[in-house]
Amino acid sequence: MSGSSFYLRTSRYRRIALLAISVLGGAIVLTLPLQGIWYLPAALLLLTFFYLMLQYWAAPGVSGILHIEQDGALHWQQSALPAGQLAANCLLNPWFVQLFWYDEMGQRQRCYLFADQLSASDYRALARRVQLQRWRSVADEAL
Repeated sequence: MSGSSFYLRTSRYRRIALLAISVLGGAIVLTLPLQGIWYLPAALLLLTFFYLMLQYWAAPGVSGILHIEQDGALHWQQSALPAGQLAANCLLNPWFVQLFWYDEMGQRQRCYLFADQLSASDYRALARRVQLQRWRSVADEAL
């Protein structure tokens, strides 16, 4: 059986997305019509939100090599992510691919692969591989 291998770099889009989420979250809290004692919980909520965003910002993104076999078997090389079976409900769009897979323990795993982590041809090949897995799952359910 042959498969596809994808080399993943660190992503700039990930940091831009985290910055946009932080700005949006801060703007929502700052525009709430609060009075008196409600400023303290809102400030604590805002500090907790920015602390979590800072933790995500500092965490390393996904990099390494991803192998996907014809049958949907997924293996990570040079990464701490577990191997498993690609799920059919992955999300595809022009900016990122949200991969879902089930590891050997049967637990559902999730990973975001941004478009700037792969070359343009690898991104298209990954999208084709994910779409092929979707079609297979629909065909299996029809039988």
